[in-house]
Amino acid sequence: MEKMGFLISHKNSEGHRALLPKDLAAIRNVGQLVFEQGYGEAVGHADAEYLAAGAQVAPRSDVLDCGMLVDV
Repeated sequence: MEKMGFLISHKNSEGHRALLPKDLAAIRNVGQLVFEQGYGEAVGHADAEYLAAGAQVAPRSDVLDCGMLVDV
C-alpha cells in the first residue's frame, strides 16, 4: 500500500483538516498516513497526537513524495 500524505492547505485562511487524531482509530493502516508537520495546529491538535495515534509526521517535502496526497 502506498503512503497517503496530508498537506496543510495554503489557500486563503483555510483551516479545515481532513482527519483529526480521534479519527485515526477507525483506520486500518494508519501507519501509512503521513501528516505534514503542524497539520493539526489550526484546529488545536499537536503533531504528538497524530504520532500517538500511529500516524507519521514529516516535513512538507517528504509528504509530497507520498503516492497519494490529500489537500482539503
